[in-house]
Amino acid sequence: MPRILILMSDTGGGHRAAANALSQAIQRLDHEHRFTVDTVDFITETAFPPFHHFGKLYRPSIDHAAWFYGLAFKVTSPLPVKSALNAVVASIAGPKMLQMLRRHPFDLIVSVHPLATSVPGRLLRQLRPNLPFVTVVTDLATAHPFWFWRGATRTFVASDEAQRRAVAAGVPAERVERSGLPIDLRFLSLPTDKAQMKREYGLPIDRPMVLLVGGGEGMGGLDKLAGAIADSGLPLSQMVIAGRNERLRRKLTERQWKIPTVVTGFVRDMPRRMAAADLLITKAGPGTLAEGLATRLPIFITSFIPGQEEGNVRWITESGVGRLTPSPDEVSIALRGLFNEHGPTILHQRACDAAATLAAPRAALDIAARLIEMADLPPATTNFDSSREKRGRWRVWGNRRKQIDRPP
Repeated sequence: MPRILILMSDTGGGHRAAANALSQAIQRLDHEHRFTVDTVDFITETAFPPFHHFGKLYRPSIDHAAWFYGLAFKVTSPLPVKSALNAVVASIAGPKMLQMLRRHPFDLIVSVHPLATSVPGRLLRQLRPNLPFVTVVTDLATAHPFWFWRGATRTFVASDEAQRRAVAAGVPAERVERSGLPIDLRFLSLPTDKAQMKREYGLPIDRPMVLLVGGGEGMGGLDKLAGAIADSGLPLSQMVIAGRNERLRRKLTERQWKIPTVVTGFVRDMPRRMAAADLLITKAGPGTLAEGLATRLPIFITSFIPGQEEGNVRWITESGVGRLTPSPDEVSIALRGLFNEHGPTILHQRACDAAATLAAPRAALDIAARLIEMADLPPATTNFDSSREKRGRWRVWGNRRKQIDRPP
């Protein structure tokens, strides 16, 4: 029975959501129930204290020091810096990663995290050199070079820009595939009766609905953005997703609104809510943007992580899908381009058409089909010449090398 190991971590970027989407897709295509899928948070399993709790610290650190994250993104992007840092990570975490790989049987490894590519990939080549290693990049455009390991059997990316970055980082062009970002399979079978969906959520069917999504933890300034929509003077309705921010949810629920407004906390039916919407307002997180595209929605982006998500903003705005609207005033102005007193404008339709062009709702299934194909093939020799990387760039492994190279 072929076994697929997915390496992820809860450090933003929708890594778990992508892993879940791939797991769902493999199960849907595996009609004979031959495959097993094991999803592992590699940071929790391999990092030393206190870094094994990094997933819990990631979002607060981004919220309070995004500038530092952007600086780190740029400083670590040059390939020589990337190689040196990978060597340090290998020296420190290599033995624990090796133990992790031995704990979880596998016939194919899939990485959906930039820090789970080069080091575990090289360890795989030492343990079982003929097995495939696949990277699924969950950043839409400005993917950090950490994502790209030239020894990967296949690298799946979401956009032309990400594809160019992969090749520039040394991945052979023939091993890079543009697939789109894997998202929940429910986006493949969305309800088509928008009026019925609005009625289901208690909203009027004769008003365009604006969906504000704050992410799992809620978005800063969500109350002010919702206020700007309500005060725009346009005949709209809105749904505000406050996530797990209960304080924000209560504040919004208690407010008296000038337009029909539904406020909710964390939800598990986002595909249906997006199907009811006429506009999505959100942060520049890749998963939510990909879901908005799959629903053919115009998108207003309110904020982004410097470096990592800058390309997401550029991708959405240059394609005609949406705009960057970082303030309530800019949201109010942009709304008047998409809606008037009669409803959606021609610009709204053009944005919907642009979203349809970029949408890739089948990405998870397409990638899963390729994974099943690779896992089903008999082990074959890889084209990767491991001796090239052994010369000089990884000497920092030092005395731990023997421990890591020990056969299983």
